[in-house]
Amino acid sequence: MAKKQTFGDKLKKGEAAEKFPVKVLKWFQDEKRGTLRLKERLVLMDNPNDVTKVDI
Repeated sequence: MAKKQTFGDKLKKGEAAEKFPVKVLKWFQDEKRGTLRLKERLVLMDNPNDVTKVDI
């Protein structure tokens, strides 16, 4: 028999660990070429006020 799991049930599972996705961008200078490069990463955070503390 098929499981009786609804979309609402799946959403309830994620409520306990609610995290906010934050995209972090960092510019740095490439030593070989001397040009500016961009590094970007998606970070999951518990508190969006802690964005200034993130370093990649």
